[in-house]
Amino acid sequence: MDMTSLFKLDFVLLSGFLCGLAAAEPKWYTTSDGRRFLIDKEEKYNWFRASHECGRRNLQLLEIDSNEKNVLLMEEVLEKADIGDAYLWIGAIDEFSSSSNRDFYWTSSGRKMNFTHWMDGEPSTSDEHCVIMHGTCHNFLWDDRGCTSNWGFICEERYLDVGCKKDCKEEKNEAIKKYSELFISLLDDCSEFE
Repeated sequence: MDMTSLFKLDFVLLSGFLCGLAAAEPKWYTTSDGRRFLIDKEEKYNWFRASHECGRRNLQLLEIDSNEKNVLLMEEVLEKADIGDAYLWIGAIDEFSSSSNRDFYWTSSGRKMNFTHWMDGEPSTSDEHCVIMHGTCHNFLWDDRGCTSNWGFICEERYLDVGCKKDCKEEKNEAIKKYSELFISLLDDCSEFE
């Protein structure tokens, strides 16, 4: 094989490898209650870029406001996603407080964190303002980290959108129920004239 052929072969192999890397895309997961989550395990996003990546898809960084949601997420999404030892940004910050005894807030709703799933000893230092979720190896526990560190992320449908979809579904079901009752009532009324 001459040098030109070797160069072409190397180029084709390298191009195929690079295209494979570029094709690595975030993956979608859906829970039994219909919530959808997008996970990118690639550790190349600081917290701000992770938040932007979610926002440009009309999503938000994950907000875990209850033990029920945390358990559902662990059992139906994170275990299936094979997170391994990856770290994922979630949507919580401490509003850049320098206090060692500081509160954390969910950026999507602005609410103070009431439910937490911190690792022992966390949150630790007052110069780590953003929150990551550890992977499978650490049971998806949370840790405060510097916001400019590069990790993966987990997004969810926007907080307000999920509520709207739920409300709309309930309204639709109520309308169907009322329509069905009205239809049955009309059938009964019409049968009197037969």
